[in-house]
Amino acid sequence: MSVRRVSAAVLSLAFVAASAHAGEKFRPLPARVTAADFVGVVEVRSVWPSRDRGEKYLQVAEATVIETLKGEDAPAWIRMNFDNGTTCNVIYKQDGRYLVFLVRQEDGTYSPVANTRYEVVNDAVDHWEGRGVVTLEQVRQDVTAAIVKAAMSADAGR
Repeated sequence: MSVRRVSAAVLSLAFVAASAHAGEKFRPLPARVTAADFVGVVEVRSVWPSRDRGEKYLQVAEATVIETLKGEDAPAWIRMNFDNGTTCNVIYKQDGRYLVFLVRQEDGTYSPVANTRYEVVNDAVDHWEGRGVVTLEQVRQDVTAAIVKAAMSADAGR
């Protein structure tokens, strides 16, 4: 087998592995909204390393809930587990404002639905659904439409 064929095979396997790993990142909006217990805008107040290094996530953040788009029982502040140590990763920075899609864990903390997070700067969100920078109002409309569509689908399935 030639070096060129071996290199192509190795690159193909690397691409497949990376695609499988990154698959969560590209979960469509309706699937993220459906899977999430909480969708909203938060402001991160503090970040620290997870106490148990055996955990799935390496860091924890405490954040104030600025706006709730989904999640009737969302508290005024939440604790988020994040940073799974991979290249396709969610990282929150102290004092950052983010649109998040989170699942509530049994211990009351939250974890990301997928390896995505969107920074909110001046009421704008960058990299939203492949459209570049969009207004937070447009994001609200998109998320609300996905929530309504998911509810309609659930009702139709009954």
